[in-house]
Formats: sequence, structure tokens, C-alpha cells
Amino acid sequence: MAKVVSVVACEDTAVSYGGRLTLINLFRDVTAAEYPARVDRLKVVTTWLCRGEAVQERVVILDPDGEPVAEADADFTAPLLHTHIAGFDGLVLPKEGEYLIRVYDGAAPAAELPLVAVTIPPQQEEET
Repeated sequence: MAKVVSVVACEDTAVSYGGRLTLINLFRDVTAAEYPARVDRLKVVTTWLCRGEAVQERVVILDPDGEPVAEADADFTAPLLHTHIAGFDGLVLPKEGEYLIRVYDGAAPAAELPLVAVTIPPQQEEET
């Protein structure tokens, strides 16, 4: 059976000439002055140990109440390791709280990663 060996949330990715993947601006949290908040660019990067097996990947982002706010699907097979990038550009987070990125292989949960949405106060202007 295929197995997830890593899950990372980041702003963007780049691939070098030699095929190496660079992750740009890792996300552990998302900050906004108010909610709902839009995340302009969000990628969920999964690496699977496939061993020649087919994978039906589904990445679901769940809100703090456990309701899905976004989903992406992909099917692939690889002789050994495979890295997949699921794009969630323009994702809208309805409220502050702890979101969950859940990765499935078919119907079976394979991995989870928390993503916390935090409210930050607006910048205060200094008095002169």
C-alpha cells in the first residue's frame, strides 16, 4: 500500500533544472485583519512512497467546524517516490481558528496537517 511520507503547506514552489523542488514561504498559520480572508496562493505538497502502486490522492481543507472549504484530486503511479503539488490559490477561509489539511488515498485518510488562521490587529498609526 502507498504511504504519505510528508505533507507541507507553502505559498509557492519552484523546480530546478535538475528536478529538485524548492518550497517557498512555508505556512504553519495564516494571518488576516478580518475574516472571511482570502489566501492568494497556497500549495499543499505531498510526497508518497508508492512502490509502483496507484494512488488516488484527495486533499481536503476543513474549517474549524470540520466542514470542507476546498478540495483537490489527483491520480498517479510511481515506481518509488512521487511528489504532488495541489493548488488552492484564492482559497477563502471563512473564520479564524484551526483548519485541517487532510490527505486521502481513495477513501482512506493518509495524513493530516493543521493550519491555524489568526486575526492580527490592523496597523495603528503613530501620533506625532
